Amino acid sequence: MRNVLFISPDFFGHYKTIAAAISRKGLNPIWLNQLPATNILTRILFRFAPKIGYSWADRYFSREMEKHQFVELILIVKGEGVSAATIAKMRQNYPNAKIVLYLWDSLANSFGALDKIRLCDIAYSFDPLDCDRNQSLKHLPMFYSEKVESPAYIQGYAAFIGTLHSNRYQLIKLIGAEIERVTSIKPFLYFYYPNRVVFMILRLVKRGLRGIKLSDVHFEPVPRAQYDTIQAEAEIIIDISHPKQSGLTMRPFEALGAGRKLITNNKIIMRYDFYRPENCYVIDGALNEDFTYFLNSAYQPYPPALVEKYHVDSWLETLLSSAEA
Repeated sequence: MRNVLFISPDFFGHYKTIAAAISRKGLNPIWLNQLPATNILTRILFRFAPKIGYSWADRYFSREMEKHQFVELILIVKGEGVSAATIAKMRQNYPNAKIVLYLWDSLANSFGALDKIRLCDIAYSFDPLDCDRNQSLKHLPMFYSEKVESPAYIQGYAAFIGTLHSNRYQLIKLIGAEIERVTSIKPFLYFYYPNRVVFMILRLVKRGLRGIKLSDVHFEPVPRAQYDTIQAEAEIIIDISHPKQSGLTMRPFEALGAGRKLITNNKIIMRYDFYRPENCYVIDGALNEDFTYFLNSAYQPYPPALVEKYHVDSWLETLLSSAEA
C-alpha cells in the first residue's frame, strides 16, 4: 500500500474527511498536523511571527520524517507551519515522491506561499482570483464530505458554524434576525474563537469584535459528528467569507451536498456551475423583498452528476491524478 504523507490543519475535523478519502483510494494516509503544537500561543506565533515559528516547525517535521522512511506522495493542505526549508528537506528525504500543495486560504493570508509553490510539483488554490493572477496555481474548489449527502430530515433552522473574524458576527446576526422576522425558520449560530483570554483582549482593540456578547461565543469547536448533523438538518446554510479572500469556503459545497439553500456574501459564487439564484442568495446591500421571496420559495434540486463533482472523492482524485501525470 502506497504511503501518503498528508499535512493539514485539524480545523473542525476536516482532516479526517480527507484521510478517509485517501484510504478509500487504497492508499495509506500518514497525517501530520501543520503546526508543531495546537495551543493558542502556537497559533498566534504562526499567524503573527511565522519566521520565528518556522525554526521550531522545521525541527518538528524533521523528527516526523525520520519516523516515516517510505513515502510515495506528499499532500500539503494549507500548510501554515510548513516552511520552504521543510519542503526542500522533503525533496531530499523522499526524492521519488511528488509534492502537491493545496491552499485553502488566499495568498494574502498565506505567509511564504509563493516560495512554497515554487518547490512543489503542482499547486492548487481554492481562490479563483489568486489563480487568475498567478499562473503557477491551478484552481480547485473545496468539497463536501460523505457525511452530509443523505440528511434524514430538515429541522427548520438557518445554520452558521464558524470562527469569528472581521464583521462576520454583525452581518450574520442581522441575517438571522431578518430570517426570523419573515419566516418560521430559526437561526442556529455558533460563533467560535479558540481562546477566551485572547478574545477578551481583542474585543477591546478590534473594531469587528466590539459589542459581541460573550454569551454568543463558544471557545470549543463543534465536534465533527455534531457539525455534520447540524449542517445536514438545517434548512438554510449561512456563509459569510473573509473580506480578504474570494475563494468559496466549504459551506457552499456542504449546502450543495446536503441539498440545502445557501446565503452568502461572496459574489464569486456566480462564476460556479452550481450557482442558481433559486438556491443561492448573494447578499448585495439591504435584505429586501427578493430576500423574503428567496426564503419562502422551494429549493430546486441539482443533477446528481453536478453534485458528485464537488464530493471530497472527486476533489482528491484531481489532486492524485495531477501527481501521477
